[in-house]
Amino acid sequence: MRILVIKHGKAPYSQDIDNTLENLQELVDGYIQVTYPFNDSAALMFNEEGKLKLDQCPPNRVLLDDYGKVQEVICGTMVIVGISDIDGEITSLTDEQMEHYADMFHYPNEFFLRPDGNIGYREIEPESLEEDIEIGE
Repeated sequence: MRILVIKHGKAPYSQDIDNTLENLQELVDGYIQVTYPFNDSAALMFNEEGKLKLDQCPPNRVLLDDYGKVQEVICGTMVIVGISDIDGEITSLTDEQMEHYADMFHYPNEFFLRPDGNIGYREIEPESLEEDIEIGE
């Protein structure tokens, strides 16, 4: 199964994994939370306890609504997978989805506390990946 992996401070990258719960949990470093924030057949997975373990799962990316307002801050590694239109099962992303989400999440977010007490963010240049990570092989 071909998925998109988005790590803190890094540009997204494509990865092929065996479609198992254990492989997905290994990628997000814990139990999985699934959300469907997109307007196509894709799902976002991340560590469900990420916000409780900020030392292990630092803030990664923001999810914006249709008006550009922050809906959610995702902590830790994010994984985007395809969802089958036929049976709702997890599947590979299409080439178009892979390109779309890699562009959408290309720039990591840096977070800061604004003077009004709210959390702000800005996009920064991604760090390069220094090693390939193999999951489920």
